[in-house]
Amino acid sequence: MSYASIRSTFSTSPINPAKRKTIAACLVAMAIAVSAPAQTAGTYSVANLVSDGSVPAITTDANFINPWGITNSATFWISTQATGFSYVIPSATSAISFKVAVPAASGGTTATGTPTGAVPTGAATGFILPDTVKATFLFASLDGIISGWNSKLGTTGAIAQIAINNSAAGAVYTDMALITNANGTYILAANFGKGADVEVYDSTFTAAKLTGSFTDPNLPANYVPYSVHAIGTQVFVTYALRTATGGPTIAPGDGLVDIYDTSGNFVSRAVSPGGNLNYRSDDLRHLRRRPLHRQLRRRHHQHLRPQDLRLPRSVSRRHRQDHRQRQPLGVALRHHASQCNHRR
Repeated sequence: MSYASIRSTFSTSPINPAKRKTIAACLVAMAIAVSAPAQTAGTYSVANLVSDGSVPAITTDANFINPWGITNSATFWISTQATGFSYVIPSATSAISFKVAVPAASGGTTATGTPTGAVPTGAATGFILPDTVKATFLFASLDGIISGWNSKLGTTGAIAQIAINNSAAGAVYTDMALITNANGTYILAANFGKGADVEVYDSTFTAAKLTGSFTDPNLPANYVPYSVHAIGTQVFVTYALRTATGGPTIAPGDGLVDIYDTSGNFVSRAVSPGGNLNYRSDDLRHLRRRPLHRQLRRRHHQHLRPQDLRLPRSVSRRHRQDHRQRQPLGVALRHHASQCNHRR
């Protein structure tokens, strides 16, 4: 199996403008849902913050294509996998503060990489980059590298520095997380490539072993880690079903989610195959016979009022109709969650 071909199954996906629109809308909706805790329980609002121009948004940037990873903080760091950047966007303004170029595995200053997941290092110690300063943010990439940025690299024409390079070994990093346990702080990297596992690295960017190995003893055949996320003392790993050509499938019921502890020990299965993961809009035509609010109630058991699902008045009637047909909002959120940033 060619792991370069696996990478290409991701990197060619944003060429279709319809896909760019769906992914952008999905990511922005996810961001708004996270950043609006003051709203009445059971309600939410949607605003398109940033777009490449394929959908209306407050801010437009032509390179904002295939947004993948997003950090949940006062400032969003959003990876654009198709163009090789990490956008820095304050959640309060939606204006782009600056963007960091994520390099390709080959290094240099001209070729851009394919960033996916991103994490802040926060108060953790270590994670020193080649410029001898601690990384503030770390980025995983489809071409098998983990890179980082710090303030020493600047904000104008900034290029992240490579800390781990496993491209030659066939690594395809689709996501990453940072965990802390009694022994220290570690990077978790979901490798959809040759390793087909969750890799662990310590604060010196050296491969490490935990008590557990993030192994599901009853994992079905051909399921590979796709996304990893730490919430408190639990680690959630989503798995995608690998196709014969090496890429992930996007089909109804193919998603799987496991829960581990921060030492890598298996805890339980959260979602089994056949559940509600990996749906896309094309698979949901049979649901369109029901009003949108009924679709969401059926799929999410959230008793939302129809008026809670209305888009802003400024959005044209035609766009509202197109939005509902292309990607029901609840499905968009679930689709993104099954990828990262996705998904994506």
